[in-house]
Amino acid sequence: MKKFLLVPPILVVLVVLLIAPNCRGQQADFSFNYNGQPSSKILKTWKKTVSTQKLDATRTRETIRYEDPETKLAVAVITTTYSDFPAKHTVLYFRNAGTEDTGIISEILPLDRTYTFSQGGFKLSYAEGSHERLTDFRPKEQPLSDSVFTIKPDNGRPSDEVMPYFNVRNGTGAGMAFAIGWSGQWKADFAANGNSFGVKGGMEKTHFLLHPGERVRTPAVIALKLPAGDEDSGYNYMRSFLLKYFSPRAKDGSLVKGPITSSSAMRFEDQTAEHHIRNIALINEHKLESEYYFIDTGWGVSPTGDWVHSVGNFDFNERYPEGVAPISKAAKATGRGFVMWFEPERVMKDTYLYNEHPNWLITPPNNMEERMMYMYNDNFCLFDMANDEARAWLTDKVDSMIKEGGVTVYRQDFNMFPLPYWLKDERENRQGIHEIKYVTGLYDYIDTLLKRNPGLIFDNCASGGRRLDIELVSRSFALIRSDFLWDPTAQQCHTYGLNRWIPLTGIGAATTDMYNSRSGYGYNFGLALIWSNLNDNQWEIAARSYKEEQSIQDFFAGDFHPLTPYSTENTVWMAWQFHRKDMNSGIIQVFRRDEAPGESQTYRPVGLKADGKYDVEFADDPDRDQIMTGAEIMKNGIEFALPKRGSTYVTYTFIK
Repeated sequence: MKKFLLVPPILVVLVVLLIAPNCRGQQADFSFNYNGQPSSKILKTWKKTVSTQKLDATRTRETIRYEDPETKLAVAVITTTYSDFPAKHTVLYFRNAGTEDTGIISEILPLDRTYTFSQGGFKLSYAEGSHERLTDFRPKEQPLSDSVFTIKPDNGRPSDEVMPYFNVRNGTGAGMAFAIGWSGQWKADFAANGNSFGVKGGMEKTHFLLHPGERVRTPAVIALKLPAGDEDSGYNYMRSFLLKYFSPRAKDGSLVKGPITSSSAMRFEDQTAEHHIRNIALINEHKLESEYYFIDTGWGVSPTGDWVHSVGNFDFNERYPEGVAPISKAAKATGRGFVMWFEPERVMKDTYLYNEHPNWLITPPNNMEERMMYMYNDNFCLFDMANDEARAWLTDKVDSMIKEGGVTVYRQDFNMFPLPYWLKDERENRQGIHEIKYVTGLYDYIDTLLKRNPGLIFDNCASGGRRLDIELVSRSFALIRSDFLWDPTAQQCHTYGLNRWIPLTGIGAATTDMYNSRSGYGYNFGLALIWSNLNDNQWEIAARSYKEEQSIQDFFAGDFHPLTPYSTENTVWMAWQFHRKDMNSGIIQVFRRDEAPGESQTYRPVGLKADGKYDVEFADDPDRDQIMTGAEIMKNGIEFALPKRGSTYVTYTFIK
């Protein structure tokens, strides 16, 4: 294999690479240079200590500490292993334990390994990220060769343009799956030769010294050994791991239920507190099975009148004379929670933060790519999460608004590219430090809000799905996973693409149309409508949408099995299966798009117990409900007849 290098990945990116019985190698899982010397050489001369801690029944943490006896640079490699999955999660910490600046730490590659298998023919599988397109989350593949193949996100948000999840498998299906946990700019390189493939990954840029007492952490990385087998089994193995260990959990360890919401589709600038309270009354009057009322932007004071220029202000405008507390109280009175939108990281001109705390802001650089110069022209400022004083003020402010407003789901948006701001005025010997401190400051901010508000749910928006790394996926839902809204073909494609990697996703609809609603079903769901304008038929469709979603929501946490190829074309049928192994039950969803030929299609689900009996229920044809064996269902399949632009689903429930 040709030697290949990752461009300076910023500070220590978490390395997690698993050595499997058929996957041999002697090198360390990570690498970095210190004063120009490779870690593989210098760590042999450093003081080393190892400690182990049993975290719970399935997780064990190993901490390896190294310290340079001369400069007192200390490195901690913290790795978590799992008894029920052949996986590792690793994060590195660098600390200056001395009284003078360290030397230069550079080219940090926490993900740096070559794997050798019994057979070659390696293929990289990954996915597009979110970028407000029909093709968001589209599956992608790349045969690997000795030429380096590089992927990285677009300017600082980790799932912008490309997802931070990938697997590499050979012809038998055996291989490795990886995920990077870093809500900033990462980079990964892949290459293969014969029976071996190499992977290098980390932050895109790193070249810095540390001041006395300074400590920084790296991105986190997961590496999971995939068993030989078909493609679905590999994806679902990773999904199962992420579902168990990197999904939102309540204090008792149970999976947090995805929010099922109702919101207004009226223009943000026309919404009022009175309007929202009336919506809640109507929704309750019609007995809709939504669990949260959701207000998006538009509540803040804006110097120009539009919502965009309100960010940086935290006061309510005249349309919300008493804030949002009356809205949350109205929602609570009907048994519903309350979702409220914030965008704390972007600050616009002539707002409170812009005028009163300019030292807390990073002003827009004037040397951005042309496509991003709108941020300079419109004076987008970035609130500096790396500034401890600023972050403490923001945390207290938003915490008080959550408490006073009765907020039960906190929504955080982020509508800008942060990388050029992090790089602005960066000194040659501190490259990467600002990004590291910003990202870790962001985690501190989120974790503090969650700790101060037990039971609070975090909704991670970021221009719709542009921060879907494992760090934030483990803390949040993305109620809006893409800003390409609300096209049903797009929602089907987004469900298909995203569920190959992330176990909990959903979206909703903005019309009273069952085809649209069903295209948006998932582990979370919402309808955005102008509720006061609905007629009786539309209310019935809305009620049915919620009732169906409530009845099938739990299935979406199961394994995902595509039953048709991925396609954005309107000339195809699309179908998939979600199967809950723990319940031995599931759902098959089927869509016939506008121009798809054929009156019917038959689909064969997988994973059922051949000798088991199942109660098969047809959502739109209860006369076909029947008891079938798993063998019958898997061998003969189930026939679906649909009109053009038609949708349906079948559930199967294990009896014995």
